Amino acid sequence: SHKFFAEVAEQLETFIKWETEMSFVRKDKATLRDHLKIAAASSINAQLQLIPPELSNLALDMVGLFFDVAANRGSTGFGPAPVSYRQILDWEELRRVELEQWQINMILKADRAYLSTYHELAAKDGN
Repeated sequence: SHKFFAEVAEQLETFIKWETEMSFVRKDKATLRDHLKIAAASSINAQLQLIPPELSNLALDMVGLFFDVAANRGSTGFGPAPVSYRQILDWEELRRVELEQWQINMILKADRAYLSTYHELAAKDGN
């Protein structure tokens, strides 16, 4: 059981990092996904980079849950703010659901993956 959830958490983290890298808007106002779509016309490597990491059904559900909870995240003035416990509680109230602790832990893990990837990309891009 613990091994199963660890695998789901790893898949979730890998996907969130990949999606963040693909959708980060760079100084040229384009994303890596935009550049790869253009390059994919002549490059198999670019085509392969556009394929998302494989996800189990549970990890896919957690990706959707994470993006739904994080959709209304705030900003720190230096980039996106972390998902807060208050934001999770508000989401639960709005959706009329009660998340289990492992789901909250995965949301927070996904958020850490998102934020660390975002800030790495921003630093590389000079943002």
